[in-house]
Amino acid sequence: MEKDKFKTKVIFKMETYGENKDTWESCVAFFPEQQYSSKHDRIECYSHIGQHSGADIAYMNECKLATPEEYHDLKNELENGLGYNLKIEKDITE
Repeated sequence: MEKDKFKTKVIFKMETYGENKDTWESCVAFFPEQQYSSKHDRIECYSHIGQHSGADIAYMNECKLATPEEYHDLKNELENGLGYNLKIEKDITE
């Protein structure tokens, strides 16, 4: 797929599910400049399972920042599979 010429800001975070021994994590790409709905506190996000959807900014802020190793596969999917030209950010204020 041809890569987009526009740079899309993205913040990679890790979601945590479950409790104790049943806990697992999943990487999510949050797009802070892409409003998901008419609500100003919802932005677009993307994950391997579920793909594009919306997320509250407050929820994104609760998730921990992903390391390059943790977001590698998702970044690859977005850039090489979907054609995104990503600019990786660490928080929404950058």
